[in-house]
Order: sequence, then structure tokens, then C-alpha cells
Amino acid sequence: MYVQGRNNISNLLKNETRLSASLIKEKSDFELLKNYNKDSEIRITLIAENGNVLYESDTNAELENHLGREEVKSALNGDSKTIERYSSTFQCKMTYYAVRTTLSDSSNIVVRFAVKSRDIKSYMLSSIPALIVSLLVAIIISAIFANKMSKNISRKISAVGTSLKSLNSDRYSPIATDSAEPEFYTIFNEINELNESTHKYINKAERDRQKLNAVLENVSQSIVALNQKGIITFAKIGRAHV
Repeated sequence: MYVQGRNNISNLLKNETRLSASLIKEKSDFELLKNYNKDSEIRITLIAENGNVLYESDTNAELENHLGREEVKSALNGDSKTIERYSSTFQCKMTYYAVRTTLSDSSNIVVRFAVKSRDIKSYMLSSIPALIVSLLVAIIISAIFANKMSKNISRKISAVGTSLKSLNSDRYSPIATDSAEPEFYTIFNEINELNESTHKYINKAERDRQKLNAVLENVSQSIVALNQKGIITFAKIGRAHV
């Protein structure tokens, strides 16, 4: 359970740190972090490339140079990672995550978020409502898309059935295709080609049958057709001569 909690806290810190870093473009944006951190258990620190602290959300924290901090060094090297270590300032273990970002004046700073390791449970609990809302939204969106996709597939199957039924009629109807749906476009084109060939074959067979019937009706002699086993497969009695 603790390991799962550690993984969750790490992911939450990463997401929130990266989100905040993407919103900070000017030094004047530092003030926005005060509102962000107002009712949060998160400690936020902004650090210059030389390690000097530019902003610290906890007014009791020491503002000593942070260049030697492992998470800060990793962030400056472009290899952000979650670090847990003991904080002499707060007399407890802290979990840190830092990421480097570039301001509009081309200067680089490090955005670091931290939370007390012993507060992992409360921090996670405070995040549960947001996670539940996100999950519900994802489920609703998935259901909408699934329903829409199901109806679309049903229409496609119905179109295939209609086309097949029209093969024996004089009004053959090919399946309507749309190149905007590549997953169906190629398959339906192949089905249409096969259906068209089948339709032509059926029409030709019907014309040949009609010709044969016309010939047989005008033949006065009797005709008997046998298969390879000598079984009669067709017989026509000729017209009697008066």
C-alpha cells in the first residue's frame, strides 16, 4: 500500500509541477503561485540556474543556495526525477520533484514541488475528488464515442446487407464508400467489385437461360440429357406430328 502511495504521489507531483512550469513565462507570473498554493499541502520553490531561490511558498524555509540539491541538478540536466530525503528545515522526510523551464527572456529556472512524505495519505485524499471527476468524464466520453461507433458500424453492416439483396434484382445497389473512413473504404470497394462481378454473372446466366428456353420451346424433337452416371437430368418431349 505504501509503495502504491509513493508511486501515486510521484505521478501527482510530476503532473502538477509540469503544469505549473508550462504556465510560468514571466517573472511576474511568480505571484500566481501564491493563489495556487493557498490551500495546498505542496511546497513550491523557484530556483535560478545558479541555485539562488527566486520564490519560496513556505516563509519558514531557509533560502540557501539549492544548486547542490539532487532534484535541482537533475532538472537542470534535463533529467527530472522524484527524490525523497530528510529535510532539516521541516524535521521530516520530503518528496521532491523539479523540472526546468525557460522564461520569455531566455533564462532558465527550476520549478520544484515538494510534499511531506508523512502527508502522502492526506495529499492523495485531497486529490481523489479531481480524480473521480476525471474518471467520470472519461467514462462518459468513452460511452458517447462507443455508442456513436456502434451506430456507425450498424449502418455499415445494413448497407452491406442491402447491397447483397440487390444482386438478384434489376436495380443493383453498390455500397456507398467514403475515403474519409479508410478502415471501411478499402473493404467496401473490394466488396463492391465482387458484388458487381457476381451481378454481371447472374445477369448473364439469366440471359443464357432465357435463350436456352426460347430454343427448346421451338425444337420439335425430344431431347434427353444424361450426366456421367447415365442419370437423366433433363428431358423434353417433342411436339407430336399430326
